[in-house]
Amino acid sequence: MSLNPVRSFVIRYTLPERAHRKSCASPARFNNSGAHSRVVTAGVVCCPKSTTSSVSHSTPSPLLTTEPEIDARITQPGGRPFQILLIASTLAASWLGMQIVHEAGHVLGAWATGGTVLGVELKPWSISRTDVSPNPHPLIERWSGPLVGGVAPCAAWLLAVAARIRWAYLLRFFAGFCLVANGAYIGAGVVAPVGDAADILREMPAKWPLAAFGVVTIPLGFLLWNGQGPHFGLGTADGQVNRRHAVACLCVVTGIVLSEVAF
Repeated sequence: MSLNPVRSFVIRYTLPERAHRKSCASPARFNNSGAHSRVVTAGVVCCPKSTTSSVSHSTPSPLLTTEPEIDARITQPGGRPFQILLIASTLAASWLGMQIVHEAGHVLGAWATGGTVLGVELKPWSISRTDVSPNPHPLIERWSGPLVGGVAPCAAWLLAVAARIRWAYLLRFFAGFCLVANGAYIGAGVVAPVGDAADILREMPAKWPLAAFGVVTIPLGFLLWNGQGPHFGLGTADGQVNRRHAVACLCVVTGIVLSEVAF
């Protein structure tokens, strides 16, 4: 049998070798992930309209599929109840987690400057607090809370992205939440100093560092939130979310609340 040299050529398959041998054994027509059809005859592949433009407009290879598409294929999406569960549990986990990381910053700042941590108040129904006495360098210890509270979640998100973890978007939201919360908490001290802001102003009367912290961190937090709506079933996602992630977030919230109540 002779083939038209213009219309026929041999190509290298990206399919598994077994599928290649099966296709070469007998003529067949198939479609690979929505791509154009190929006719296999005697080990020669005939592509009726195989041009560069037709290949470039075909469905992307699964190896190049973006993270949300891979996630949608691996796990069954959930409907509106799971969307509500994911959003509510993510917000609750972000609030509780933000307080934990913030107070961890105070503890590290106190230890680094020779202070003694008397106790850390972490309860779901109250605002967190860290008591340090003696406190040789209160300014460093006070600033350590919002600084660590903003930087540490961002570092965790970047590590998750580097590791290609599918739930990295949850850490991205958490990092944005911590930046916005800490920035608003410290930045508001310019007009209404409370908590850490009041303690900082007692040691450093200048208010511009408080304002500068808020001006930098709050926009960064909103920047991290930008474009994350579809992960939470908003926009084009039409209420579809990853049900496993929703249940996992609920478990995290439950674990944190039980731990804080117990201790």
